[in-house]
Order: sequence, then structure tokens, then C-alpha cells
Amino acid sequence: MKQQYVDYLNQCENANCETLSMFSRTLAFDQKASGLPFDAKTITLIADDASLSNSVRFSAWYTLFLSMRRLKSAPQKMAKLIEAYSNEFEQYALFKVASAVVLSKQQEYAKAIEKADSALSMDSTNLGFIATYVDISIQWADSNSDMTDIDEKVWRKTKRLINTLIDQNPKYAKYQFFYSQFLLIEKHLEEAERRILLAIDIENEDSSDYLLRLSDYQAHYLKVRTAALELELNNELSLLVEANAKLQHEHSEFHSGMNAMKAELKETQRQSFQFITVFIAVISILLSSIKALNFSNVEQLVQFMLVMTLSLLLFFCVLFGLVSIDSIRLRVALVFIGALGSSLLLYHVI
Repeated sequence: MKQQYVDYLNQCENANCETLSMFSRTLAFDQKASGLPFDAKTITLIADDASLSNSVRFSAWYTLFLSMRRLKSAPQKMAKLIEAYSNEFEQYALFKVASAVVLSKQQEYAKAIEKADSALSMDSTNLGFIATYVDISIQWADSNSDMTDIDEKVWRKTKRLINTLIDQNPKYAKYQFFYSQFLLIEKHLEEAERRILLAIDIENEDSSDYLLRLSDYQAHYLKVRTAALELELNNELSLLVEANAKLQHEHSEFHSGMNAMKAELKETQRQSFQFITVFIAVISILLSSIKALNFSNVEQLVQFMLVMTLSLLLFFCVLFGLVSIDSIRLRVALVFIGALGSSLLLYHVI
């Protein structure tokens, strides 16, 4: 059985990354296509066999790595697999990509991007390497909503690489999914929704990962819709706050206008009272003069004039007090005193 695996993996000798990845993926996931059942122990023996070529050994290692991606304990096992062979296969671009994937699962995004970038430097046209870089960058940005950690150069490069993926294969659903994720982080919600719906529509139903990918797409679509609803609610709230502020401003202006009108009315009343006071004073003097002519006794005349003067003074004080004093009790007291003074004045005048 081991020799059969070796013969199969020998086809990857001097193959490029795409071919090597295809053969390893077929052996790991598609028994019918490879014609061989997947056996982890035998493939591990091949990876450890120093008598075999590095190309065959690495192909076996990469097959093991791919097979672990669907396990629940995948991150831990994949990390151990990376660590165990780091000294032997670090020169392979696919090993760097695998390391980047594991580091991203451990949320060590800066190191993961560094590994992915290193793989891209070895093969800048490999769409799989580009997609890995984009995927890690989006995870990094999504892990902190304010994007305070992610390097700005990395994010600009991510945008450029996404455009490259879309240009190369616009009908590949996962690339549209990446683009929608990018647009969601950038807050371009309408286009993000259009892209994820496109990804759902064009995803290959015959793919072995169809249900898993569809689940990811639908979960992302819910995130986009939730973000859109939150934006709409925030806009409505902003309009309400703005309307309330405008209403408060108008209320303040109305209150200020009423205060100004009250002050103007009070001033008008004061002027009216002054006019009435002068008028009453003049009339009182005229009446007093007429009354004074009837006194033959000087003492009575002086007494009359003194009482009249004090009564007028009291009347004026009461009148101006009513205008300037706000206390109801003091107003009532002044009215009483004014009425008493007025009665005294009328008594002596008549």
C-alpha cells in the first residue's frame, strides 16, 4: 500500500504548487478520483521516510495537513504538524501558506500575514496564495471593528489583491464572498449585500464543501443585513435627535420672545401708571386749590395742604410699588394702604 501512495505522489515530482495541491487534495478527500483510500499512518510513514525525495515527502505531509482541516481538534493537530516539520519543509511556499493558516486560527494575525506574504513573494500569481492572504487580512480586520491593529499597508494590499481575484475569476463564489466581507468592514453595505447574494447564487452545488460554504455565506448575509438595519436605525435616531434639538431651539426662542413681550408689557404698564399718576396729581392739585379757597383760617389751610401732600405721596408710593413688586402679600398690603390713603385724601378734598 505504501508503494502505491509513493507512486501516486511521484506524479508531483517537480510539479508547481497548483498541481501538488490538487494531487494532495484529491488523495485526502476524493477516494474515487485518486483510486486510493486515505490512510493517515501510511502517509505519515512516507513523510518521515528520508530515503524518498523531498517532493514526495512534502506531498505526503501536505496531504496530512489538508486532511486535518475538517477535524474538530484541527488547530491543535495542525499546529503540531507544522512545528514537527518546520525545519524540513520551510522552503516550500505551500508550507508557508499552511503555517499562515494555522497562525490565523490561533489569532496571531500579524505573523500569519507575514507568512502569507512570504509565500506570495515566491509565487505572486498563485490565486490560492492570494486568497489565503486576503482571508487572513479580513479575519484580522474583523477581529477589531475599529481596525486599530491591522497595518494600513496590509489593508491597502488586501483591496488590491481582492480586485485581482475578481478580475481573474469573477464567477468563483468564494472570491465574491471575500469581496463582500471586505465591503462590510468598509461599511459599503449595499454592494456587500449584492456580492454575497451573487456568491450564494453562483456557488457550485456539486462541490464537496457546498453545504459548509453555503452556511458561511448565509451567516455573512445575516451580518450584512443586521449592519444595514443598524445603520437605518441610527439614521432614524439621528433624525429624531435633530428634530428634538430643533424643537428645543424653537421652544427656547419662543420662551425668549415671551419674556421680551412680558418685559415690554411691563414697561408699557409702568409708563401708563406714570401718566395716570401725573394726571391724578394735577387733578388733585386743582381740586385742592379750589377747596383751599374756602378756608378762612390759615391753620386749617396748612393742615389741609399737609394731609393732601402726604396722601398724594402715599398714593404714588403705592402705585409704583404695585408695578415693581412681585410678592402677592406685599401687593395686597400696598392696595390696602393705598385705599386707606385715598380715602383720607378724598375725605379732606370733599
